[in-house]
Amino acid sequence: MAEAVEFGGHHVDFGDDGIIHWRTAEVIRHDDAIAFDQAMQRYQARFPEAVVLLELSRGTGVEANARRLIIEAVKERPYAICFINASFAMRAIVGLMLNASRLLGQVYPHTFVDTEDEARAWARAIKPGWLSRSRRGAR
Repeated sequence: MAEAVEFGGHHVDFGDDGIIHWRTAEVIRHDDAIAFDQAMQRYQARFPEAVVLLELSRGTGVEANARRLIIEAVKERPYAICFINASFAMRAIVGLMLNASRLLGQVYPHTFVDTEDEARAWARAIKPGWLSRSRRGAR
């Protein structure tokens, strides 16, 4: 059964298929990152190879302490991520976060697309097996 969660103006749908769709609302704050991480822990118990579709059309930023929390959480419980409709500024912020993860030795599948349909197609193509392929590539 799918679950929907709301926090800080953000809306997150946790699908029955291992795909999460997070629609951001302006800035992702530390409390938002905590709420998402707690929900992800529960979800990844069922779907360890979860794929996140992050809708950024209304996103305006990510607080520094939220960035740190997200990077640490992904290191412990990785997930593939597709960024939808990200502005130049959000692409720059996300790029910094991805580089920080890479410097920590963590590389996860990710891409940028313009539409939800493109994001879902990417998510279906990457699943299943992305986690084991990613871990093999990191060795």
